Amino acid sequence: MKKLVALITLFAGITVAQAQQAPPKEKVEVKKTATVEQTVNNVIHPDQKEHNGYKMKRKTKNGNKTVKKVDTENGTATIKTKKAGDLDKDVKTVPLK
Repeated sequence: MKKLVALITLFAGITVAQAQQAPPKEKVEVKKTATVEQTVNNVIHPDQKEHNGYKMKRKTKNGNKTVKKVDTENGTATIKTKKAGDLDKDVKTVPLK
């Protein structure tokens, strides 16, 4: 009887511990969009930069994905969102403030 109570307490503790796990964290990658030639030109001629911009990828554990590409020359940001299992992407371009 004591073993049965101990086993029930053990399984109850395991289920409570699993229920309190933290939600999945987002993974964010930031990458500059300049090519090697543009980077060399930016170093040699700092007053005449060819391209400035970056690209951010944010992906959650459940598969939702957001890609934000910012072009600082034009002052625009392109945001693409895609949910897990979808074939089409929702794309919109917005001006930077």
